[in-house]
Amino acid sequence: MVDGVKERNEYVTKDFNLAAFLWAQTDVQMKKHHPGVGNSRELFFTFVLPLTTGEIDTLVNEYMNEACFVEPRSFCDAQSKLRQLIHSQ
Repeated sequence: MVDGVKERNEYVTKDFNLAAFLWAQTDVQMKKHHPGVGNSRELFFTFVLPLTTGEIDTLVNEYMNEACFVEPRSFCDAQSKLRQLIHSQ
């Protein structure tokens, strides 16, 4: 599985920091998290975003190019929630 838009307003990633960034955005919800295929230690996160496919691509590209901002406390809170999910499995 590759990171990217899965359905119209869903985005799947295995990048922990990108997942925290997305979850720190307003009105973004995690749909599910699941392990990779086979004996992989990868964990994939699926998010539902209130954005169009083009807007999601733009947001992710801005993140990858370090051209975006997120409220630091929201980002740290999202990282904490992700760690709790990972360690609860």
